[in-house]
Amino acid sequence: MLRDLLPRALSVTVVTVVTAIACKKSDSTNPPSGSASSTSATSATSVTSASSVTAKSSAAVSANSIASAAPSTSASALAAAPVPETPFGIACNDYASSRCAALDKCSHHLLSVSDGDVAACEANAVAVCLSSMGLPESGWTPATITACATASREASCDVFFHAPALGSCAPPKGKLAAAASCISDEQCADRFCVRASIRDVCGKCATPPGNGMPCDKQRCAEGLACVSGKCAVRGELGGACAGTGTSGSCQPWLSCVSGKCAAPITTTSEDASKKCSILGDAPDCDGRLGLFCDIAASQCKAMNVAKKGESCTSEKGELRICAGGLLCRRADGASASTCVPQPHLGDACDITMGLRCAAPSRCLDGKCVVPSMSACAK
Repeated sequence: MLRDLLPRALSVTVVTVVTAIACKKSDSTNPPSGSASSTSATSATSVTSASSVTAKSSAAVSANSIASAAPSTSASALAAAPVPETPFGIACNDYASSRCAALDKCSHHLLSVSDGDVAACEANAVAVCLSSMGLPESGWTPATITACATASREASCDVFFHAPALGSCAPPKGKLAAAASCISDEQCADRFCVRASIRDVCGKCATPPGNGMPCDKQRCAEGLACVSGKCAVRGELGGACAGTGTSGSCQPWLSCVSGKCAAPITTTSEDASKKCSILGDAPDCDGRLGLFCDIAASQCKAMNVAKKGESCTSEKGELRICAGGLLCRRADGASASTCVPQPHLGDACDITMGLRCAAPSRCLDGKCVVPSMSACAK
């Protein structure tokens, strides 16, 4: 859960003097898993088969109630959608509350650019959680989600951001074998649902590429990073890494500097010893704190978070990004880009034009919908 929902990995990429920054998703529409997050909890306790079946059915109903909410350009419709008092509904509410509280405590900046505020974060997390757990053959249970919620609530910020350290949040395996139809990683035994293109809702369960193997659409097995087209083990602080800067094979938030994973710079100090770089010759800046590296000055600076209708065009020496729930778009004939509402359930969408749907919905035939396995049977 944490890997996808959490930061949606904020990463800085500079292409001119100052660059654009994006909350990474694993594909152009939503995270490839299509799930609440890939760091769901392992099953410390299990529920009986009968209650599990009943709960999964209830989760599917919950997802449908969310999907039927009136089209909206904010999380308000999701927040207004009733969440039934079922085992899955209760677990998802618990997870959303603990996850969003931890994110707000550990990185208010990430919360603001990912969701906007705590209320929107909770509404989004519940919606994604329900739609993922309700999928056929998913490995989630109310007990595993509750265990992960507890771990998130009790974790320090360092542990919260380092998903592998949250043992009770280890991703559960799905029940579908290789080549079975899927719409989420959560359904597959190897947690790898591969789609032919970003336009497809349905995919096939497959074996993810391991260390040293070519990446599959920029994706690798859990714990690996795609670097220069090949999968590499993610290094810990001080450990060896491949690649350069934040595009190297370090754990998120670390940068690969001279072959070693280095901690990010956490201040905007003008101290000469705090020079930053995205090229791997010095540490990068900590995006969790809203910092980016101005490569012209080699100094960390604060990002500017733009609201709806405000400009998101970065000028020299600054970086503007849109707040959560917004996309940076340039209207025809306009000289600058502005922040516009991201399409939600029921809204029109267009992947080719950058109008990506907010999770858990995906763009299908020009409309944001919650994917279902029935689409794969066509």
